[in-house]
Amino acid sequence: MSEGKPPPGGKKEKEKKGGFFEKIGFTPRTTKERERPGPPISRSSDQLSLESEESGIEIGVPITELTDQDIHTEFENMLDDMNLTGEEQKKRMRQLPMDKKKDLVKQYMKKRSSTYQSGHGLTKPSEFIHELRKSFHITDPHLLHVIESLRVCLASNPVSWVRAFGADGLEGILLTLEMCYDYDLKHFDDPSYKDTTIKIQLECVRCLKMFMNNKFGIQTTLGRDDSLTILARSLNPRKPLVMIDTLKLLAAVALINHHKVLEAVTVSGELTNQFRFAPVIEGLAIDENLTLTAQLKPACMQFINSIISSSDDLDLKLHLRNEIIRGGLKEQLPELEKVENMDDLAIQLRVFHDHKDLDYEELQHRFGDIKVELDESNVVFDLIQNSVQDTPCDKQYLSILQHLLLIRDDAPIRNHYFRLIEECVSQIVLNRNGLDPDFHRKFELDVDIAIENIVDKIHQEGGEESEEVKLKLESALTAQQEAEAKVAKYEEKLQECEGKIKELKEKGSGVGMDCSPFKPVARPAGPPPPPPPPPPGPGGGPPPPPP
Repeated sequence: MSEGKPPPGGKKEKEKKGGFFEKIGFTPRTTKERERPGPPISRSSDQLSLESEESGIEIGVPITELTDQDIHTEFENMLDDMNLTGEEQKKRMRQLPMDKKKDLVKQYMKKRSSTYQSGHGLTKPSEFIHELRKSFHITDPHLLHVIESLRVCLASNPVSWVRAFGADGLEGILLTLEMCYDYDLKHFDDPSYKDTTIKIQLECVRCLKMFMNNKFGIQTTLGRDDSLTILARSLNPRKPLVMIDTLKLLAAVALINHHKVLEAVTVSGELTNQFRFAPVIEGLAIDENLTLTAQLKPACMQFINSIISSSDDLDLKLHLRNEIIRGGLKEQLPELEKVENMDDLAIQLRVFHDHKDLDYEELQHRFGDIKVELDESNVVFDLIQNSVQDTPCDKQYLSILQHLLLIRDDAPIRNHYFRLIEECVSQIVLNRNGLDPDFHRKFELDVDIAIENIVDKIHQEGGEESEEVKLKLESALTAQQEAEAKVAKYEEKLQECEGKIKELKEKGSGVGMDCSPFKPVARPAGPPPPPPPPPPGPGGGPPPPPP
């Protein structure tokens, strides 16, 4: 037993207990009040009396003398005592005729009366509380009998019985569990203890399950600071049967109060000096008993899904999932995927992956929101600077900035550098659907995909501009081809002209040279032109007269 708690049979701290009950609107009777005998009452079918002080009806009044309003009040108490989970069920019950309600109330009071007045064995809550406070040795068979009988009573009796058992009974169950833990530390290697103590521990966990199967039991359990921590210490892979029921109970409670369960698992891990989810990971690796394995593995995955998904905080969910993955689940998942004929395990694995994908999508949406809302570099820089300042990662952050200063001062090249760095950072931060990288091994960065993404972005961003440039280039090429064709034609004509000129030079120069390539312009028809004048005579005189 832990220090600071009263030994079995010691006095209760009633003031502490009463304060909690006042918060939930219930004032339990003391043990003496519950055991105080009332006036002798006839137990015939027509003379059943009300014994519940919560109804506000005078004790000893026969049911035949009750008014319709009294029957209605006791009927509502019966509905609450039946622990009906849905309002629809209560609605159908309330629609019953008054005669039927009277019959049900009569049966209900008769059963309740026999429960509290029976003298055969342990039946009253006060009797169980008294037995749990006795100084039993943990191996005493009588203690096992008491715990087994308590589980049956908690499961079969109405909520009023659980209320009477109350916080005092809960303390007795938790003290018995602590006795089991203390005995384990001292005698776990002793084979003679296993049959008895494991059964007692299993029955205690089942008693807690039955006790918490109603609103009052849940409130009472969660109202005690150490109740779930004591329960979490039953997460022991060496006791698979106990661990199965503990995992299922904690997984259910996590849906109601995630913080309490996470705190209980954390404190339990600190008490044993181990990783807080280590027992769950070890439970996934057990393959000794096929029957137990078929129950333990799904229970472990169910608890993992519950402890991760029950939180509304995305950062906490990512943190818990990554913590469990790094703690050993990463190595277990491939083996669990190969297991056959375990439908429950397959369902839990599918739930694990589905929630992981949903969280990754939410993380991507958050990144999109960051890009939209934090669109100024100086604001982002200040946020990062404030988050890493005076922390161990401050040096690495400074080193990253110093490396960025080494990028060449070339605008196009710098742009490609930063695109590549952006893709690499994206792969690291948004790695594997939101899971952290394995920091104990070499991180593999797919640079080819990063470069392909850069090329795609370039094409996407410059698509319209590239199309326009392409059209201009095609037009320029067409114009060039047309110009080249014209030049070739002119060169051909030039060669012809040069050839003709060469022929003329070979024949000589003069007026009568053949200028066929340059044909004279045709003159209009008319009289022939006059003949040229005769050449001058000898001696420079006038030419002789014509003959």
